[in-house]
Amino acid sequence: TGGLDWEVLWPPPEPLPGPEGPNDASVTLLVRSAGLTMLMLGDLEPSSQQALLRSPAGAGLAAVDVLKVAHHEFFEAHLLEGFCGGLIGSPGPAQGFGSN
Repeated sequence: TGGLDWEVLWPPPEPLPGPEGPNDASVTLLVRSAGLTMLMLGDLEPSSQQALLRSPAGAGLAAVDVLKVAHHEFFEAHLLEGFCGGLIGSPGPAQGFGSN
């Protein structure tokens, strides 16, 4: 099994200037376990996802192994490149998950 380590990346310690979306204060975690690095975006809105990528905490996020995207019906695909170096695969009908 091994150890588990996590780091809170968002929200930043300093106050945010007027959040744009209702979930801009969502907790975002970087989790390390069993040789994997996982980024858990919580419900973070796209504007705050971009701010996270530009922040010092965002350095190195292109190397995460697993990206748990926010649950929103809208996700800006170009952010995938910043967080995980590009989409390798996703669940869907072609992979036996979900429906058409």
